[in-house]
Amino acid sequence: DLDWLGLGQFVDAAVAGGEQDVYRRAKDHFDRLVLSRTFQETGGNQYRASEILGLSRVTLRSKLRAMTASADPGPKSAPDDTVS
Repeated sequence: DLDWLGLGQFVDAAVAGGEQDVYRRAKDHFDRLVLSRTFQETGGNQYRASEILGLSRVTLRSKLRAMTASADPGPKSAPDDTVS
């Protein structure tokens, strides 16, 4: 997991390495850092966090869902038991 300094290092290395989708990945890390810090400050209060961040609660909840979904790889598919 990245910290604030690591975010810049990630961007530098990803761009220099010719990686793709760097903006989205960096933005996702940034969102995680900002939301995590804000929730620490507000004790997890979504209403107060949305005020501090200047986001609607709907947008904040959407970002939280997106973060949860990207952190969860989802169900693994069952192995194929068919015999050829």
